[in-house]
Amino acid sequence: MGIATSNATIFKKAYGTIGPKYGLYSPPITVDMKFDLGFLTEPIGINSAIMELYDQGKIAMTSRAGLIFVDFNNNGKGFITLQNLLEHNSGIQSYI
Repeated sequence: MGIATSNATIFKKAYGTIGPKYGLYSPPITVDMKFDLGFLTEPIGINSAIMELYDQGKIAMTSRAGLIFVDFNNNGKGFITLQNLLEHNSGIQSYI
């Protein structure tokens, strides 16, 4: 976490560990670590857009993802809903 003004860092501290892939031996996050900002695309961009469409009544969380993303029906993924995608329980493996 960082708090800064235009010309000074007021507070800088790291929290947590890298993640479950390391199990009990997950290294702690440090203030010097770099993170790929591409990981912010989903929570800020895609999820916000889906929730906006939901609020407008244009989609339902139970809608099949393949109705919106046509190519999504390929390879046996036609049963996955938007809610599955947002809750990360679709069964799709991460590419990371």
